[in-house]
Order: sequence, then structure tokens, then C-alpha cells
Amino acid sequence: YVYFTLFIFQGVLHLSILLQRGSGLFEVLLNRTTIILSGRILISENVSQEFSKNVAVSSDLSDLSANDVYNELENRGYQYKDQFRGILNAKSGEKCCVATVQWTGNWCSYIDSLIQLVLFSDGEDSQNLYLPSEIQQIIIDPTLQSRIKG
Repeated sequence: YVYFTLFIFQGVLHLSILLQRGSGLFEVLLNRTTIILSGRILISENVSQEFSKNVAVSSDLSDLSANDVYNELENRGYQYKDQFRGILNAKSGEKCCVATVQWTGNWCSYIDSLIQLVLFSDGEDSQNLYLPSEIQQIIIDPTLQSRIKG
């Protein structure tokens, strides 16, 4: 984030997205003047190489239902409803968290559910409310994603 913005919705919110097709650089502007987010979108020649298919998962993880996850997040101060409750189940441990996240065809709620998983995992020790300030990398294989049924 370039400029942290807390949105309290009481009317019309004007967001603009500027994308430079050649470089993949983008900016999200609030009211056409304030850059609140910037980054870069890359299209990989071989997206499958970006993934590690052999992710080491500890055997001492606790199984959590969707209700377990969202009750915990609610206890910390988060309020997720309806399509923004996309974590179906999770396995959580000291150093990792693995989950099944629902795909409904809505990118906004899908990416938000992925961020929720990070907030859940990172806040486990302190039980604090966190607001994400950056995303280092998200890798999406559009071919694989298009085959997933909601």
C-alpha cells in the first residue's frame, strides 16, 4: 500500500485503476488523485514452475472447521459474512496453515479469503487484529483456475 486508507462507506467511493500494459505496473487511485495501492502484474511463460508442488506440511496440525476459523477471526475483531466466508476448513500448526478455500467465480471474495488465511495464521500467537499492509506475491494459474467448479 502506498497510502493506507480505512474506508467507512457512507456514499459513493470513486476508485480508478491505471494499468501500463507493457510493464504491468498498476496504480489504484482514490478520487482520481490519491494513489492508495501500486504494484506489478506479470504473466509467466510457464506458470507451473512458479509453484512448489511438494509443500512440506507438518503432521501435528490441528483440524479446524469453517466455523472454528471464523469464530476465531470474529473473536479478534474481524467480521466476515456471506460470500466473504470462503475458508471451508483449515489445518493449523505452529509454523504453517493449510486450508481449502471456496471458489465461486468471484475474484474479490476469493482473494479476500486467501488474505483471511494469512491474517488467521499470523495473528494466532498474539490474537491481535491485523490489517494487511503489503502483498509480496500471489501466483494464479489461470488455466488451472478456469477448471475449478464453484
